[in-house]
Formats: sequence, structure tokens, C-alpha cells
Amino acid sequence: MTALTLNVFGGMIPRAALQKMPPTGSERAVNCDLLSGDLKAIKLPTIIRQLTAPAAAKVAFRIPAELIAGATDTDIAGSPEDLWVGFESEFSHFVRGPLVNDKYKRWFWTSEGRPPQYNTLDRIKAGQSAFPLGIPRPTAPPTVAASGGNVALTETRCYVYTFISQFGEEGAPSEPTCQPGNSDGTWTLGGMNTTVPAPYNIAGHITKKRIYRTVTGQTGGSFFFVAEVAMGDAGYTDTLSPDQVSLNAQLMSDAWAPPPDNLVGLIRHPNGFLVGFTPDSDLHFSLPYRPWAWPAELVLSVQGRIRALGIFGNAIAVTTGTHPYVAAGTTPGTMTLTKSDASEPCLSRYAVVSTKDGVLYPSPNGIVLIHPGG
Repeated sequence: MTALTLNVFGGMIPRAALQKMPPTGSERAVNCDLLSGDLKAIKLPTIIRQLTAPAAAKVAFRIPAELIAGATDTDIAGSPEDLWVGFESEFSHFVRGPLVNDKYKRWFWTSEGRPPQYNTLDRIKAGQSAFPLGIPRPTAPPTVAASGGNVALTETRCYVYTFISQFGEEGAPSEPTCQPGNSDGTWTLGGMNTTVPAPYNIAGHITKKRIYRTVTGQTGGSFFFVAEVAMGDAGYTDTLSPDQVSLNAQLMSDAWAPPPDNLVGLIRHPNGFLVGFTPDSDLHFSLPYRPWAWPAELVLSVQGRIRALGIFGNAIAVTTGTHPYVAAGTTPGTMTLTKSDASEPCLSRYAVVSTKDGVLYPSPNGIVLIHPGG
């Protein structure tokens, strides 16, 4: 009887001649689990979920059961209560919103060939359509007419308005309309948009408008909140005194804009903002805790085309077709780019991995690690 003993199995050694094969090696090793040193077969895969939408899904992301209200198998990896979201583009990125206590539990994603989108967990579970990321600027300025009041209190007042989503997300203001009149008179607004331009005109998405105006005696040309009206209201009558309005919040969204339609590679920074890039090698940032607002001033450019992004600590690893970069800073406005002297192009945008020790990616010279030391 012949016995075969393998104390430690090292796997396949293709360069060794068959007659010179060591006892721990083999000419071929197919479907073997080599982690323990034992000769074990890899178990057959098990289908966890059959994706039905989209039908041509090439990549899927898992929302763990522990994040889903009402789930019971929250401690089981691959729980049947996990939620899977599929995408047709292989280069898709799906991240949880930056707000820790977001009552809507929003998720955000980019997918090559489609504009950035987001949705709530409840809508994802129900299979309802996603919303385009960002709030547009109104296309029509308001009309303003002043009447009545004391002629001794004449002022020139300017009005703007913004769109507001059902989640309280605010967009950039309309162009202002300025009109002379009496401070204690009646100011009648009209001509405001009652519909939203495509693709933001999804039913139930943008539901309100906020009206702002200037106040005489306030410096800097600031706009102060006046009222919030329904999306379907084209007009509003303002009888508030300057003293009342000057105590209200000021307009903050003047420079806010939706992200570019071709934004891809979305990641979430630990300081509460989202980061992505465009094919023209521009790095884009959202405002902290306002993932719908992507000001044009928060854009950094690199040499070479960006392949993918990664996160380590508070830094962002930017892999390109030439030299890697590191974007470091605590907020989007303080981010600075540092270019590596080493020419280590990223060979695959699908193989960039963020770990606690740094960001790994494949280059012609092997696996590259970008970490706090360089």
C-alpha cells in the first residue's frame, strides 16, 4: 500500500521541472484553498441573491441587514435580508450619505455613462426611481411690483428665490430682480418657476421655493430669508418690515451647484463630504454635510488622467496614468495636492483598494501602497 503525506502544501510551482518538484509542490493546483497549508478544496459558491434589476447588472453593492429597519439576521454575513443594488456599468461607486443621523438614510452613487444620483433607503427597498444629485438654479427671475406705503421711506429692494427638495436640500438662487418702492409698502412677486427643468423634475423631489430679499442698511449685499412657498406658487406678497427680515437667516447657497454630469469614482471622506472626479482630470468636492452642493471653486486639477480614488485617514489617494497624487486637508477648501516623484501609473481602475494602512493599487512595478509616510 502506497501512502502520500503532505505536511505543508505550497501549491503549484509552474517553473519547476516535474522530476525536480519538491514534496510540498505540484505541477497543477486547481480550486485549492492554500491559506492553511493543508490540501483543501475550495467550496462551491452559493448564490446569495439573483439580481433582477437592472437585468444587465455587472456589479452590485450590499446594504447590510444591520442598516435596514426591521431586519432580524443582522449578525449574519450574507443575510437574506441584505439589500443588493446593481449597476450596468462596472465602474460604479455606491456610498452611504455623510450625515451620521440622516433620518432619510440616503445613499449616493456614480456610474459611468450616467449623471450622479441618490435615493433613500426606503425608496431603494421599494424599487422606486432615484433622484439626480443636486438642486438646479431657477431659470426665471421673479417679477417685482411695489405699491403703497410712505414715500419718505423709499428704498431699492432686490429679490431672489431658490428651489428646495423634500429633504430640505437648497439650490443656488435665481437671478435677482431689483425694484424701487416704499419700505412699509406692499411688494408683489410673480413670474417664479412653478416647474423644475429635466432631469430634476421627478415627482415629489423638489417641492418648495424660498424667497430672499435685500435689506436697506445691511452691508455686503446680503439676501435675507422672507418666506417659503409651495413649488406651484408663482407669486407672493411681501409686507414684512426691514426690521423683521433682518433677523432672519441669510442666503448661503449662492455658489452651490449640482455635480458635473460626468462625475465618477465617488468616495466618502471621513470629514463629511463626498469626492469624485471627471475624465478631464479634475477632482471635485461637495460641501461638508451638504452632498448635493458642489461649488465650482472646490475643484483641483492633476496632470494625467485620473484612474480612481482611495482614502486613508484624512487624505485622498489620486491614482493616474502617470504619477500618483495625495490630496490632504480637513475640509474641501483646505485641500492641497502633492505629486509623487515616482512614476507609478495605475494599471486598473477597478483594483484600487482603501485599507487602514493606506491605499493599494497595481502598477507595472507591482503593488503600490500610498500611506502617510509617502
